Amino acid sequence: MDNKTVAEYINQDGCYCPYCGSENLDTEPMEFECRTQKITCLDCHEEWLDVYELVGILVNGEEFRPNHWELTTERIMRNE
Repeated sequence: MDNKTVAEYINQDGCYCPYCGSENLDTEPMEFECRTQKITCLDCHEEWLDVYELVGILVNGEEFRPNHWELTTERIMRNE
């Protein structure tokens, strides 16, 4: 697996197997504590974890999503 393959997978919303290209996937429930979800390709049988990041919220149908710079600045100010 290389960075280009992973970038393409992420940019296409992870709706296929990054190993064989199949859309025949099985997903387990998301693990909220570690923000991951186990995915298994039912064709080539490869397994991987999708990693999720909280980037915004929806309130009454309206999306609030701070830009990357605001998030980075806040983390720097908290020394994270």
